[in-house]
Amino acid sequence: MSAPSAQPYQSMAVTQKGVSLVELMISITLGLVIMAGVLQLFASSTRSALTAEGASRIQESVRYAIKRIGDDIAKAGNFGCFSFSSSPDEYIQNGLGAANIVANGDNAGSWNDFATSFVSGAANDNADADVLDGTDTLVIKYADQASPIQVTDTSVANQLVVASGDASGINNNDLIMAGNCQQMSVYTVSSDGDDTLTLQNGATQQLRVNKSPAFIYADDTGAHRYYIGSSAGVVCSGAAPENCSLFRQTNGGAGQEIVRGVHGLDVRYSVNGLAFNEDASANYEGIDRIQVTLQFNAVESAGNTLTKTVTRVFGIRNQL
Repeated sequence: MSAPSAQPYQSMAVTQKGVSLVELMISITLGLVIMAGVLQLFASSTRSALTAEGASRIQESVRYAIKRIGDDIAKAGNFGCFSFSSSPDEYIQNGLGAANIVANGDNAGSWNDFATSFVSGAANDNADADVLDGTDTLVIKYADQASPIQVTDTSVANQLVVASGDASGINNNDLIMAGNCQQMSVYTVSSDGDDTLTLQNGATQQLRVNKSPAFIYADDTGAHRYYIGSSAGVVCSGAAPENCSLFRQTNGGAGQEIVRGVHGLDVRYSVNGLAFNEDASANYEGIDRIQVTLQFNAVESAGNTLTKTVTRVFGIRNQL
């Protein structure tokens, strides 16, 4: 009996081959190229998502800021049922006394000087520490109350008695306007209850019994200033626009941050339909249109900031 042949085993040994070094290097190179493409696609998608998110934030900020400013401008010059004229001091009397006229550099004298104008502002304000240098401010004044509060008694010299419960939302030191269809007077008040308001400083000369006011305005009544300032806890500057915010300040109180990511405010005025001008201080009472330009920003990624400039023109509804 002959021995088995070794040929089959030798053939198997010859046909079994491994991966050569060249093939391994080519495989690694192709894998790296593919991985680089995948990473580039991922980075591109991430940037696109961040850009879209930033653009969405800016668009949302634009809508809110424009609506807020537009709502205030729409009320500018609303001082009751009498007509505003080129000589508003004939109709609006200041019952506050000189000590309560608070200067604020708005080119109209004071927060509560409603006899001078109903809209004003400072161009390129570099004096106010709260305002980003080189940006404008806008001051809008009006009387606002959804349901004017009815005055029922003025027999006490420095008090207004109103319909029951009407004064419940008025707090100490709030600004009110009391008047009728011929005249309006501005006062600060103390609230003594739901139906009694005490006029501070004894300034009652415009509220004699024979000139009883038909109504008073409270709630959002007063002067409202818009400006660009630093967001809470950070410093706004030209180098850090993402730290800047649009603020709204009422009657000289603390500014309220309403939109973050706003680093520019430019305001121009049209008087009697003429071209827009950044300074209309000589004829604020004749303003019929206001052009507001806001600059928005959103951080896309480290070192990259998206910006958008928006300009809107608002008509003054209560002019003449």
